Parts: sequence; structure tokens; C-alpha cells
Amino acid sequence: MTAAEQEESALLAEMRRIKKLYCGVEAVLTADDAVYYEAGIREMKKLDAVLSLHQVISLYLDAKSSLSVRSRAEYGTYLRRILRLNPNIGKEMLAEICPDAWEDVLQNTYPTPAGRNKGRRIVHGLYEYAIAKKWASHNPVRRVSVEKAPQRELCVLSPEQIQTLLQWLVRPKYMSIAPAVGFMLWDGLRPCDIVRARWEDLNRDLLPPALERWLDRLPQQRHGSIAPANWTQQWRNLRQAARLLPWKNDTLRHTYAVYHLKRYNNPNLLTQRFKHMSSQQIRQRFGHYKGISPEDVQGFWKGTLF
Repeated sequence: MTAAEQEESALLAEMRRIKKLYCGVEAVLTADDAVYYEAGIREMKKLDAVLSLHQVISLYLDAKSSLSVRSRAEYGTYLRRILRLNPNIGKEMLAEICPDAWEDVLQNTYPTPAGRNKGRRIVHGLYEYAIAKKWASHNPVRRVSVEKAPQRELCVLSPEQIQTLLQWLVRPKYMSIAPAVGFMLWDGLRPCDIVRARWEDLNRDLLPPALERWLDRLPQQRHGSIAPANWTQQWRNLRQAARLLPWKNDTLRHTYAVYHLKRYNNPNLLTQRFKHMSSQQIRQRFGHYKGISPEDVQGFWKGTLF
């Protein structure tokens, strides 16, 4: 077979593959379609042969330099883990990696559905960036299904556990993190939010009364970061000392949501803190929690638990 015949055969095979991928097996290509596909395939070949996955990841992370340090580190962690656990994938040309290959890579890289979904989302963004830069012609990750992740267990502190937590926080050893924990408990902030929060950015008039009473009990520090520099370690040490282990992620956030919904019965208010959830999802997630009396809820928001 001559070189021209080999190229023609390769083009035909590629046309069949694309037809099956985008048009379905039963679709019939006309002569005009064939000319269009051939021209498009030639352009795709030029694009797809430019950069490897490893090269595009490096360029993509450089383009994310304007993000916060935490967000950029998260992108880097997810993408570099793909390269580390799938050594051969980084050498492949970006658009030559098919959807099935990405399914295998995500399964091999991330052990949980939530991790795979987040990995898929980040790789999807990588391809969209590459297409905008004309380094690739299509995004195979579009054909990778999003998994339905099992819902995490709802973790809510009882009034007794809240009292224990607050009693430990007023001890001199842990008082430096008491304001930060107060904001997580009564204002629904996440740990990643609290490390960025500063006193100067707060509107004291909008704080819940229980949080105001809690802050008034503590040494007056109203400038700079709310969380101290050693926040993460201190917070871990306190939970261990107070015997609040094992501790689940988002326990204080879940506690805030349940007590808030039982007090105000308005899921729309909670969407300000849970932006990824609709008011209906919030009600379904937090509205059916039992084991907390109306008196407990009242004490939580009035600040009589401490």
C-alpha cells in the first residue's frame, strides 16, 4: 500500500470513529460530509499533535496563577496526582486520550465518587482551556459520566457536646481559637473560610446574638486575622482534648444548619452559606434531623449553652 493509500485508509478509519462517536452508528455520511470530515480531521490532527497532557497541565496551572494560593494548590494536587498514579498518560497527546481512557484514569486516581467527580470537573476545565488556546479540537471528558456520590452522614453536635466544646475553648490554652470556632458554630463558616476572615471585614450589627455574647466573653481582639497562625493544629488538639473524636468534616457547619432551620424554618436564608444547595435540598438534608428540643434550639441561639 502506498503512502497516499495509507493516509486515505487512516482518514477513513478516523471518519468512521468520529461518525460513531458524534453521529451514531446508523448515520449515513454523504460525499459532502466526507469532504467536510476529511478537512476537519486534518485540522484536528494538526491541533492534537501539538502538546502532551503533561505539557498542557503545566501551562494550565501557570494560567491559574491569579487564583488564591489554596485554589491553585487544589488544582495542582488533583492534576499532578493523575500524572503520578498514571505514569504513561502524561506522555500522550492531549486530544488522543479517549473517554474510556479517562474513565480508567479517574477510577485509578481517586478512590471515591466525590473525588472522581471533582477530578473530572478539573480535567474538563483543562480541556476547555486547551480548546480555547487551539491546542485541542474536542473535549473527551464531556462523555465521561458524572457519578452519583453517596450522601455523607449528617453530623450534628448535641447541646451537651456544644457545652463541652465551649468549656474547653475558654481555657487559656485554647482561647486564641475561640472566636474562630464561634464563627463556625453560629455563623456557618467553614475552616477554609475562617483562615481568610479578618476582623476588619466584619459587620458586627449582622452577627447572631449568641455569637455576639460569645465574643464579648473573650479577650477583645478586633484586628487582623480571626484565626491564629497555628489554627489548624490548635483546633485538632482541642477536639482531641475534649474527647470529641472521631470528628467528621463539616460537623460545625451541619450543626449550624440544623439549629438554624429548626429556629427560623427558612431554608432560603441558609442558601447564603450553602451556595451549592437549593432551598429544597437544604430542607431535605437538614430539615428532618431529630433529637434536639425547641428549648435546645432556643438556648443555642440565645447563648445560654455557655
